[in-house]
Amino acid sequence: KAVPMGKTVHACFYQDGGCLPEDLHLPIDMAKALVSHHDKKILLSCHGGFNRSAFIAALILMERHGMKPSTVIDLIQSMRPNGHTLSNTLFLNHIRSYK
Repeated sequence: KAVPMGKTVHACFYQDGGCLPEDLHLPIDMAKALVSHHDKKILLSCHGGFNRSAFIAALILMERHGMKPSTVIDLIQSMRPNGHTLSNTLFLNHIRSYK
């Protein structure tokens, strides 16, 4: 389902405290929908700004720009070098195995 042009989209794919592997299709589907509007700017935000928004950003960079998982992880972590960015093991494992 495409994201409407010029619209603000609010999505929550899990609350703080946990995400189950079977729930990963939600952010993946959202990232793919956002990529379909490749000529538009995308603003990502989450409460902490370390894992959920970084995970969506990683998916978009791999999907839209064909970047390799290791390159995306290094890039995102270098932009917020606090030791917490993309520290969620479930997200990291998914990024590393993304095809």
